[in-house]
Amino acid sequence: MPPARLTRPPPRAPSPSPPPPALTGHVLAKAPKGPTGKTTAALTDQVLPALTASITLLQPQAPKEADNLHRTVSVAAARTHQGRPSLTLADMARKITEALDAA
Repeated sequence: MPPARLTRPPPRAPSPSPPPPALTGHVLAKAPKGPTGKTTAALTDQVLPALTASITLLQPQAPKEADNLHRTVSVAAARTHQGRPSLTLADMARKITEALDAA
């Protein structure tokens, strides 16, 4: 009996790439949340640019107030949890900080 030949399995097809981060929340949102009836992703799309615009408008007119708003929102975003933040909360806090820093 001849020795068994070792064969390699066929190559696997590449796995599909995940959706872009901006779309992930919209894809995962199945039902409206909150009193406005909007999903969290829809609210995020509205609020984060508004934060950036607020800091941008305040900075030339009242730099101290812009800094105060930046600190206040940053502290609030960092303290929205008890104990260690979940990945979702940590990601949202990061997005808020990026929106504030973009100004």
